[in-house]
Amino acid sequence: MVSDEVFAVIATFGLIFVICSSLSYGLANTVRVYRAPVTPHRWHAIGIALADFIVIPAVIIGLLAIIPFDPQIKLAFLVLALCAGAPFIPALVKVAKGDVLYAAGMVGFLTVISWVVLPLLLPIAMSATGTGVTVSAWLVLWPLLAFMAIPMVVGLSVTRGSPSSLSWA
Repeated sequence: MVSDEVFAVIATFGLIFVICSSLSYGLANTVRVYRAPVTPHRWHAIGIALADFIVIPAVIIGLLAIIPFDPQIKLAFLVLALCAGAPFIPALVKVAKGDVLYAAGMVGFLTVISWVVLPLLLPIAMSATGTGVTVSAWLVLWPLLAFMAIPMVVGLSVTRGSPSSLSWA
């Protein structure tokens, strides 16, 4: 069993990591990077989004309905299934000598979609899998905004010079 002090340290460093990762992602990219995967490869981006937000969650929810896990483990699987856009993907693509711009754009695209999907679908998925936990969409959304969206927008604003330059043009 982890003590409260150890948990507080882990949670604090976890939040610092998320905030710094989001800020650095914003500083390292521009808003145009988010359009990179969507514009010329529209069907590919749509296919990836459908796989990440429909197919994978459906499979995970189906498995969680069949396999008896503790409610906390079910909740962790649901959060992981409904989130997409791991920040380390561009680094892996660079090692594999792939298109890093495309990977970075897809990560940003999937992350922004996750900010919408997770608050809307997590409460539904939690009740469907019998976790016994209820949560509001706002309770899920505000940490995403505070610890991910705001630092990313700040980073993008610094990169572009001003917040008014944040546009999809």
